[in-house]
Amino acid sequence: MKKPSRRQQSSEWKEKPTNTVGMDLGDRYSQYCQLNEAGETLAAGRIPTTEKGMRKQFEGEPRQRIAIE
Repeated sequence: MKKPSRRQQSSEWKEKPTNTVGMDLGDRYSQYCQLNEAGETLAAGRIPTTEKGMRKQFEGEPRQRIAIE
């Protein structure tokens, strides 16, 4: 019997994220840049590399693609 693929297992697909966030992680602080579909910068800056810092910046945002360096 053939094993079901991931697509068959998950009947609920979420929308593709429209924004992309690039992050350069550091020990104490991280740099980020948030872009829209057209490649325009929405936000950029430096945040503490802590759970609190990340939540403060990104909590409540819509689904996003994240690229980490």
